[in-house]
Amino acid sequence: MRRGGTWCCSLLALLLFLITTPQRGFATPPQKLVVLTWEEYFDPEIVADFTHTTGIVVKQVYFEDDAARDKLLADTNGRGIDIVCINEVALATYVDAGRFARIAPGKIPNRKYIAARWLAAYPAAQDYAVPYFWGSLGIAYRRDLV
Repeated sequence: MRRGGTWCCSLLALLLFLITTPQRGFATPPQKLVVLTWEEYFDPEIVADFTHTTGIVVKQVYFEDDAARDKLLADTNGRGIDIVCINEVALATYVDAGRFARIAPGKIPNRKYIAARWLAAYPAAQDYAVPYFWGSLGIAYRRDLV
């Protein structure tokens, strides 16, 4: 399971965006979407339900850490990857470099159900990502063992 970070792309919202956005070049919905993500990040039932509902197969490509994700994106120049799950820090780097496409808010009708607090948390990300997961990382230790 992914640890830490606060912003990630929402699989279902972005899949709907990709299916309905003309600049992606889909005259008809794709038969397969490739998602670059952490292993065990999405519940297999959700992915199966999406495939059952849309007929679109979701292929998940896994990475262990941010460096591995960045290397994979650099090695492939992003080709063959439709969706990237990413935290807010790395997102800003890719957006600044012009590597990610904008998301038209009207293409994600369920965005209205995301609390304004989360949409406002990272204003620069609003055009490129959808908040999916928020978390924090805590470190505990035993004073008698350290």
